[in-house]
Amino acid sequence: MQEHKSGLQEAADVAGTVHGAFKTGKAISAAAKGAAAGGPYGAAAGALWGTRKHLGKILAAVMVLLLLPVLFVLMLPSLIFGGLTSSGTDQPILNDNAAITAHVDQMAFSINQILGEGIDDAKARIAQDFAATDGDQYEVIDPYEGNLVSNTNLFLAQYCAAKDTDWAAISQADLEQLLRQGKNQLYSYT
Repeated sequence: MQEHKSGLQEAADVAGTVHGAFKTGKAISAAAKGAAAGGPYGAAAGALWGTRKHLGKILAAVMVLLLLPVLFVLMLPSLIFGGLTSSGTDQPILNDNAAITAHVDQMAFSINQILGEGIDDAKARIAQDFAATDGDQYEVIDPYEGNLVSNTNLFLAQYCAAKDTDWAAISQADLEQLLRQGKNQLYSYT
């Protein structure tokens, strides 16, 4: 079904077409004047001068399109970590360096304490084994005596791999219980 246009609508359509043609004609005439004055470079300059009112809008649109990837790169931390501010709960945000360092320090203290218990357990087993012999004396060379060094990140990574989870889901109580279960296997002696 074809719609009928009134005379006023037809006149408005014709006026819009004439106005567009007039603008195009002005731009083309500016390019022609530039071409006559300076060849192809003059034509380009004339075309730019003829469309100077729209050129700003065009350049702004191009700049927005070019800066859109930069915006996404700048937003990566908030996209990855779920925001740049605290969520209002007791849970610290995941990109708060002080909170992450405090959490890892707490884990390191716990792991070192359990490793120290493992050394004490190994020394007790050594003493027990020596008591069953006819020896006069024994010597324990403890390379960690006075300076227990451990790689906390390695323990945490192994825990996460064993539990098939990420670092945010680490349970300190479960980690401690798991390490204490195997502390008699942490250190060996000969």
